[in-house]
Amino acid sequence: MAPRIPKQVDSEIYDLLNESIHTGEVIPEIQFRGLIRKAEKLPVPYRYACLSALYSHSLDYEQAIENAINSIKYGCDEQFCVENALSALSNNKLFSDMVRLSKEFPILLNYSDSRNESYDAAIFTFDLDYCEYIANNFELRNDESLYDYEAFRSYLEHDEELIRKASEYMSYVFDGLTVLFKQSSIRAKSFGFGLMSDSIDQYLEINVLLHSSSIEQAVDFELSWHEHIAKFDVSEPQLCNIAFVVGSGE
Repeated sequence: MAPRIPKQVDSEIYDLLNESIHTGEVIPEIQFRGLIRKAEKLPVPYRYACLSALYSHSLDYEQAIENAINSIKYGCDEQFCVENALSALSNNKLFSDMVRLSKEFPILLNYSDSRNESYDAAIFTFDLDYCEYIANNFELRNDESLYDYEAFRSYLEHDEELIRKASEYMSYVFDGLTVLFKQSSIRAKSFGFGLMSDSIDQYLEINVLLHSSSIEQAVDFELSWHEHIAKFDVSEPQLCNIAFVVGSGE
């Protein structure tokens, strides 16, 4: 995240946040509250952009989303404010909220990073029609990490009803994931999502690596996530074959 004016305030906050994200060390509560007070003194719209990042870091999703909305609403002509708003949500895998904001504020698609993040969030929640809209109307990055929405349509056999259910399922899956992040005060170090093949069939794997966690914590986290996922009734092979894997970031 590039610092913005006033540099002496913004750079201090973002440097501390980036260091914390990189190391996995939590910013002490007293210091964090001081950063909130400093951010609240920034001019609009940078205030909201900074607050969305801070509240995202503290796993306060409601405040992160509210400030992300204001960051976009009042900073739509500022690329930093727009892209920071989505990044704050992406860090906590709030993919459904990212897609909702992208549709509500189409200005997001005018900026490269937020356009790609919107596309990825739509892939992760199987909003494949929106992926197609973005791909057909905007320029996306052209590299190996770009997800092919048509591949996921093929995986779901181009069945619109199945795609609709898959979208509901994935939104439910990630809602449970973010709740567990907050309950355990653990953040994701990395996130993997992709189609795999073995000698029998093709399947989807979602892999979450937890930051600064032990193997025992990762096992407990995975079990809790699976308990949540199991409450959503699925019988379709494509949905039953999705693997949800949690690893330790030690």
